[in-house]
Amino acid sequence: MQPSVLCNNTTFNLGCFFVTPIVFRNTAVQYRKTKKAPIFIGPTMIHYRDDAQSYQELLDYVRRELNNCSTLVIGSDGTKAIKKAVSSVFPDSTHLYSTRHVRQNIERQLMKCRTTLDERRGLLELMFDSSESLIQSKTKE
Repeated sequence: MQPSVLCNNTTFNLGCFFVTPIVFRNTAVQYRKTKKAPIFIGPTMIHYRDDAQSYQELLDYVRRELNNCSTLVIGSDGTKAIKKAVSSVFPDSTHLYSTRHVRQNIERQLMKCRTTLDERRGLLELMFDSSESLIQSKTKE
């Protein structure tokens, strides 16, 4: 059975509160046609504060339910509060960041550096889109 990535991503603009679901691929089952594991929703937290302590409470609950498993693969948008909570609750885990969010962060930085639209598109293509892009690379080089 393949390991699954636990993903959490806070939903914004819902009023004066936040919703943070945890989702994962249930690798114990597969769709017949695609042979892919379906995505299941796990614990979901509704909270008023967008801070590390809130995320720590959710991740502490997950850790307890997983019988104190300390090594996981966790995916998120990479916000500071979530990064802090993950490193506190699961210090030995692998923390992956969503490609979409990484791309948006790089694009914002390129805009701050006053690159032209064509330069940004070219750099983003080299990093993410082309078949020989950094993100598609099979090796560490």
